This record gives sequence, C-alpha cells and structure tokens, in this order.
Amino acid sequence: MSDKRRVARLDLGDDQPSPEPLRKRSGVRARETSLDALVLVVDDDTLMREAMRRMVSRRHRAIDAPDAATAIALCVQQRPDVVVSDFDMPGANGRRLAELLTIALGDEAPPVIIVTGGDLSRAAGSGIVRVLPKPLGLDTLLDALDEALQS
Repeated sequence: MSDKRRVARLDLGDDQPSPEPLRKRSGVRARETSLDALVLVVDDDTLMREAMRRMVSRRHRAIDAPDAATAIALCVQQRPDVVVSDFDMPGANGRRLAELLTIALGDEAPPVIIVTGGDLSRAAGSGIVRVLPKPLGLDTLLDALDEALQS
C-alpha cells in the first residue's frame, strides 16, 4: 500500500506522505499527536491482539504480531515507537521480548508496555516502561501509550 493510500485511509486530510516515525535515529522523540505514533501490539491470543489493536488504532497507527519472534522482525523493519505486549506467551514472554529488543536494537529499542492477567511484579524488567493489568480499559491503555511516547 502506498503512503498516499495510507494517509487517505487514516483520513489525515491531504496527500502528503505518512508522518515520519516519532523516534529519530538519535533516540529523541518528537511530541506525539493523534495517529502519528506507530504501535506494535503483540499477543498470541488472536482475539486479545485484535481488541488491543482496535483500541490503539483510536489514537495511533497499529501493527500486530502473534509472537516475540515476529515482533522482533517487525521492530527491525518498521521501527515502532512503542510495543504493547502480553506477558504470558509461548516461547519468549513479554519481559524476554523487551530484553531481546534491547539486544537487537540497543538504544533504538522502543519502550515496551506489558499487559498481564497475572502478578504485575513478575512482568517488570529492563526496557519495560509500564505494566498494565487485565482486563484492560481503553483510557488506561491510551494514557500508558501517551506516557511512553513522551518519555
């Protein structure tokens, strides 16, 4: 899909190319505005992944992945501004995903928000900026994204 189509589909109002990623190569973030940020949603549960993607799409552009391996590949290719990941996933859990992103991308690794129905303290770790409990509300998720983008 061309940039012009993406902009039109997002109804940004003109034929300008889609906005540049918020995180510059230096690691400095620009102030985010509606639909500027690219957020990667990671969850092995298809219904949860689609629900979180819809919530994120209310304010930002969203892509998704069913597992950590796919998420890492997407992060390398598309450089999302934030990752929202389930904690409990087969293979690498959300905390391990954050660690692997730091290994793969160094200072360019996006901040990670973990969503879990379990013990919140188990999910904390390097690269993780926030741990949110399930069930997840729209306002809670959008507020956490805004905080992560401004950090």
